[in-house]
Amino acid sequence: MEKGPKISSASVLPQKGHIKEIVEKLDLRGKILDVGSSDLGSNPRYVFDGRGEYTGIDISEGKNVDIVISPYNFPFKNEEFDVVLCLSVIEHDLMFWKTIAEVKRVLKKNGILIISAPEFPFPIHKHPSDYYRFTEDFFLDFVYTDIAPLEFIHLDNRTLLTYGRKRQ
Repeated sequence: MEKGPKISSASVLPQKGHIKEIVEKLDLRGKILDVGSSDLGSNPRYVFDGRGEYTGIDISEGKNVDIVISPYNFPFKNEEFDVVLCLSVIEHDLMFWKTIAEVKRVLKKNGILIISAPEFPFPIHKHPSDYYRFTEDFFLDFVYTDIAPLEFIHLDNRTLLTYGRKRQ
């Protein structure tokens, strides 16, 4: 029987501070994909300096975007990345389930997914649109069907940051 994910609340560190802790704790290295990498003030690219090959993708050009993609069809092979980040993206994605499917497709077996999304009552923040809010149940029942959740971190009770390891 698998042990359940750790659940914690945090209000001291911003999201990128927690990502740094996760990267160091798990000693994450290798090929890293950042989905929605355009830097709007919180891009974690620096956390991966010296840890491998970092690729940032987004649907438009911007700071920290290496490849402009069309959504729902990432230009990568199956199981190509050791780490996939998807931070504060899916709430802006009208068909987020397609993005999640692509994220899972390109993540290697035993790879780590780090994902965040707003919870209730996070305010609407259009960039360019804002469609959804997410819960632990969403991640457990939808995202983590083939990924073992390791931790849920509630940031100021407004954003849920979570990570898990893709099953073999």
